[in-house]
Amino acid sequence: MRKKKEKFAINDVLKKLPVGIAVFDEDYNIILSNSSFRDLLKNKAKDKEFIQSLFNIKNGEKRGYFEYGDKIIGYTPYDIGNHKVILLKDMTESIYTLNLQKNREINDVINYIFSMVRHEIGNPINTIKVSLSVLENQIETASKEKIKEFISRLQDETDRLKKILDSLKEFSKYGVVKIERTNLDKILMDTYEKMNPLARSKHIMLFLGEIAPVEVEVDSVALSQVLSNLIKNSIEALENKEGEKLIQIYSSVDEKFVRIHIIDNGPGIPEDAQEKLFMPFFTTKKTGTGMGLAISKGLITAMNGWIGLVNTGNGTMAVVTLPRAV
Repeated sequence: MRKKKEKFAINDVLKKLPVGIAVFDEDYNIILSNSSFRDLLKNKAKDKEFIQSLFNIKNGEKRGYFEYGDKIIGYTPYDIGNHKVILLKDMTESIYTLNLQKNREINDVINYIFSMVRHEIGNPINTIKVSLSVLENQIETASKEKIKEFISRLQDETDRLKKILDSLKEFSKYGVVKIERTNLDKILMDTYEKMNPLARSKHIMLFLGEIAPVEVEVDSVALSQVLSNLIKNSIEALENKEGEKLIQIYSSVDEKFVRIHIIDNGPGIPEDAQEKLFMPFFTTKKTGTGMGLAISKGLITAMNGWIGLVNTGNGTMAVVTLPRAV
């Protein structure tokens, strides 16, 4: 009697569950399926070739999506002993909501970028316009020293504009990378050797600590650019510090990921700046364009990794996390 109740309960759950479930033998013949599975796939439920394609999922991925009719269906395949099990779920509404949210976020970022571009370019253009107007009115009476002063100001503002435009050019490459399998230790060593002369010129000790002997699939040039930018930020943060100035680079590794740590003993990140660090054009530097971290985030994201900066209490730690090569 107890077994009958358990069987009835299982059948009732499978029948009412809003997730499609099916069990197949090794030849993809259906052994068991619930009504949600049949409703979602309809005539595809017995299509062996189609079912087999769902199990041929890309390496490293545990789930996938496909469009069927007017629906987007998410699926997760499992190999359990001599049986194959697949779970299906209608993801149409969830994905629509997610895409809507992403589009809104993208729109917010675009609006932010345009407003910052107007601001960043507008200031030097206004200065140039005023300077040229003054020069035009005083060209006959102004001293050579005064004229040189205005020319110098015009040159500075022109250089500022060029710097902004160069940053926008770099930002246009946001997320464009060429992925190759390579040794992480070589990238770290090359970056260290490139940045150490700059650190030494500022009386900063740059240490390369323990390096995990591991391979990663990254764009070597882009990763070196990101690490160089993070080290440069640490160097600039330490320039006005009194006493010992230290930057340490090391890596750690687990089964799936490798993490590159860059730690300095500088002043840390201002509390009101922490949430804006990776926004384009945001900077705490007097002469910065605020594009370095935004570009770095885009490049690391394109390499399937992520980047973060945190206060340690004694400075700042940047962490770049990347997947290990399979």
